[in-house]
Amino acid sequence: MSAQTWLEEFVPDVAFPDDLVALKYTLKKYIGARRENLEKHQVKHLNCEIFYRGFSFYRYDAGTCYFCHQYGEPSPCIGCPLYKVYDRSCYGPDSPYDEFTKGDPEPMINLISIAISNLEK
Repeated sequence: MSAQTWLEEFVPDVAFPDDLVALKYTLKKYIGARRENLEKHQVKHLNCEIFYRGFSFYRYDAGTCYFCHQYGEPSPCIGCPLYKVYDRSCYGPDSPYDEFTKGDPEPMINLISIAISNLEK
């Protein structure tokens, strides 16, 4: 297992025809940061990055977030399905993303799961 196998499993190359598909992709990406998945692929999570053999190969940030690209301008986050659930940006102090950068992906996984449920209604 390696950085490549982690990317293939959790960050597949897909198109996003709508927010629901993008949310499911994003959920998979954050599930990839769970301890058992990191260990399985022999990678590590530190802050917002995934490392293999001491080298960063993936960042969870606005640059890799579909929703930050889709809903970032002119009014940051307005319209984002995560914002609709959390009622503010998922980024910032004490936010789900902040908890993720401290090593816990579960708040982001929970937020994304709720957003998926809301769109599937």
